[in-house]
Amino acid sequence: MAAVEMTDMTVLYRGYSSKIAVGVTNSGDSKIKLRCTNCDTLYKVRPNEYIIKPGNDREAKLQVLLEDGDSIRVAKQIKYKVRVLPHPILYWGSAREGNKGVKSARLLRALYPPEIPLRASFVILKWSITINCETAAGVGGNLKN
Repeated sequence: MAAVEMTDMTVLYRGYSSKIAVGVTNSGDSKIKLRCTNCDTLYKVRPNEYIIKPGNDREAKLQVLLEDGDSIRVAKQIKYKVRVLPHPILYWGSAREGNKGVKSARLLRALYPPEIPLRASFVILKWSITINCETAAGVGGNLKN
């Protein structure tokens, strides 16, 4: 088995459920356990796959432990930076924020662009727009007449 990690990109986002995969070679009959400091959530979803959500501190530390009877040893320890999720991009129809929208478009969406590979969904709660000193406002992501 081989494991690869990006040591420069060890970031967890507050409020986001990050998936992590854990693999340990030559563990024998030892049970694999995880311990995390500054984690609000850590649970197993499949063999060797976990969900982790960090707490409010600036750093979280994950330890992969091998438990063999009364003996526990640390197989791996990783420090993560904890950050706020990046802001999504707002779209009015197919027009990205900062671009000219189409008046007939009726849908507002908030999405991450392809360069941010996080699977997050957003809900538009309310909106307002100002054009030529006139303001319109509404609720939800569906613009009505």
